[in-house]
Amino acid sequence: VNLDFSVNGKLAANQDLMLISEVNGRILSIKVKEGDRVSQGQVLATVESTYSSLDHQAASDALQKLKVDQQRLTNALKTGGVTQAQVDEINLAVRNAESQLAQAKKRLSDATIKAPISGIINKKYIEIGSFVGAGTQLFNIVDVSSLKLNVTANERQVVQLAVGSKVDISVPVFQDEAFTGAVSFIAPKADNSLNYPVEIKLDN
Repeated sequence: VNLDFSVNGKLAANQDLMLISEVNGRILSIKVKEGDRVSQGQVLATVESTYSSLDHQAASDALQKLKVDQQRLTNALKTGGVTQAQVDEINLAVRNAESQLAQAKKRLSDATIKAPISGIINKKYIEIGSFVGAGTQLFNIVDVSSLKLNVTANERQVVQLAVGSKVDISVPVFQDEAFTGAVSFIAPKADNSLNYPVEIKLDN
């Protein structure tokens, strides 16, 4: 019995990511250009961080002072010089200051924009000197080291498939070449046209 069937689909990048800014500030430097290949964690650009640096220093100084006060009040509690309520209050203040310092550290870190994935810079939306706010688009990064072929199969076809199944793929622009992919996902639910979305992965 021949159970083979053919379906058409669309090839897409393994990952297609729009990197947005998490801080407000002016772009000081851009380390990459469109078409560059980048690695995860690589610095792509820097945002002016003067105010973030000042906030971080102020939060650090405030925490250090509170910790000194905390130690002094804890020691005084043993001799009855202060109440437990005063110690509890300073402990809460220290926890709040630690949280504020962590937030300041995160804002300072966000001023250095790094690639969250490895891939190619498909589009650059910023220039040196431009002002960005939280949510501003910075770069479009695509990972095409592998590709996804998105197809649909009807209920009679989908029962022949399983995750890991090998499938043959032909691409119109490479008519003389044959490619092989593997089923990586089969939707458990049909779409409105009663077809099941299927994803196939293949090396680029």
